[in-house]
Amino acid sequence: PASFTFSGEGAKTAYAWAKDAAGNVSAAKTATVTITLPDVTAPILSSFSMPTTATSLTVPVSGLSATDDRGVTGYLITESATPPSATASGWSSTAPASFTFSGEGAKTAYAWAKDAAGNVSAAKTATVTITLPDVAPPMISAFSMPASSSSLTVSISGLAATDNVGVTGYIVTESPAVPVLSAPGWSSSAPSSFTFSGTGVKTAYAWARDAAGNVSAYKSATVTISESDLIVPIITFSAPTANYVYGPKITVSVSASDNVAVRKMELYLDGVLKLTVNSNAIKTSLSMNKGVHVIMVKAYDTSNNVSSSSKTVNRFY
Repeated sequence: PASFTFSGEGAKTAYAWAKDAAGNVSAAKTATVTITLPDVTAPILSSFSMPTTATSLTVPVSGLSATDDRGVTGYLITESATPPSATASGWSSTAPASFTFSGEGAKTAYAWAKDAAGNVSAAKTATVTITLPDVAPPMISAFSMPASSSSLTVSISGLAATDNVGVTGYIVTESPAVPVLSAPGWSSSAPSSFTFSGTGVKTAYAWARDAAGNVSAYKSATVTISESDLIVPIITFSAPTANYVYGPKITVSVSASDNVAVRKMELYLDGVLKLTVNSNAIKTSLSMNKGVHVIMVKAYDTSNNVSSSSKTVNRFY
């Protein structure tokens, strides 16, 4: 024969024999062959698991194992479903204890194994939802106030901030010290004005925070507040003197005084403007239905300082 097929691989001995027409069989002559068949069987991943949620891009791996008819020589985890080549970077001779994803969100990891012949297994997958903690503070992008003011309450223009997740609060202070999250004055929207503690050259510091409690660096604005009229008018009610009414109308008599001058007064009933006078006194009568009502008066001085005073009355019949 020109060839002989052995039963398996390894160190093998073949025995050659001959016979004649009379049936005499020769003694054997031997030949020894070591047969090594090519490895074409890929490893099989038997287990691979990761936690379903994580707060870090690096996620622990548990239970990554594989079997092979010759032996597993390498492990690899990727974020791609495309099988890696046996020569790709990242292969490790031992199963990795963790894997670092490229970003947060719903992610799928693909585990692979290879053998010495370069056969790569089919993938086994694990899905993880990664939510990274927010450690980036907001940034104040704009904050401005007029350079001078004759009032302690100064308007704010252009207060804005940005954040990688979202801005949840604004505050303006007179101190460069970072405000605590429990400080009074935090507002969900940017304030339109700020009231300083006194006159002179003053600096306001604008801050923003996010839902994770990160507070921005400040942006400042300097205002010179003059010592002009900063005193609000004083309002005095002459009538009504009682908190109850027995008729359909009530007389309202009220005056205001100021260190400079009162330029305007307004009369409101239950939040609705009823009368405006360009003087420091109002005397009129109001009609009202039965029930409890609120009479409010506002007084404005020539520097536009404003004060208000209210009376609550109950009409019985």
